[in-house]
Amino acid sequence: MDGLAWLVELDNQIKSIIAAFGIIGGLVHCYFGFKIFKVELMIAAFLSGSAIGLVTVGNAAKNIGVGIVAGFLLGALFAGLAYLFYRISVFIGVASITFLITFLIFLTSDPSVGIAAGIGVGIVAGLIAVFLIKPTIILTTAIPSAFLIGKNAYTLIDGNITAAIVIGLVCAVTGIIFQFKTNKGKEYTGRKGQGEKVCAARSDRGKDQGLRPQRRVRGRGHPHGVRDG
Repeated sequence: MDGLAWLVELDNQIKSIIAAFGIIGGLVHCYFGFKIFKVELMIAAFLSGSAIGLVTVGNAAKNIGVGIVAGFLLGALFAGLAYLFYRISVFIGVASITFLITFLIFLTSDPSVGIAAGIGVGIVAGLIAVFLIKPTIILTTAIPSAFLIGKNAYTLIDGNITAAIVIGLVCAVTGIIFQFKTNKGKEYTGRKGQGEKVCAARSDRGKDQGLRPQRRVRGRGHPHGVRDG
């Protein structure tokens, strides 16, 4: 019995450690998801390409070394494409996530229902994401991460479901507000520095319109007048 109790205690400690790391990762994603989304997208593309290259080329060549090299090269290619074709990557990423969630929600004894619903909702969500990149990224990073935080908090607070739900809702609301506040005026186009250039251009136009310098001009009809330069 003592040995069994020790194993149970060890299992609980491992679950608590995993939950703690889950909360830390969830907090980062919930409050800074928009800032790190592009990096995550490139990492996901690299891992996907690496897995495809390793499995397909490795099996075809019957050589694990060749598969690893092919996986690395294909992963680098996928990551580069995700960087260059950002809007397409956003569409695929959001559509895939939405498809998975919708499929699980509508999962019944007939999987075709979940597949059809997932494809339809996924395409709509992906199209919306292409035209509303910033709001979509913020919402799709803050809300799922907040519920992940609540789920892991449930493990750490001895199964208090009410407290876990409250924690998740608070994190979702504050994460959305924080991301919109800290990324105000930034539009993510996928090109490095493009959002900042857009903001700077808008700021310069505002300065030109509101703070135009004046110069004194002595002219006909204006012996002592001041005229805008």
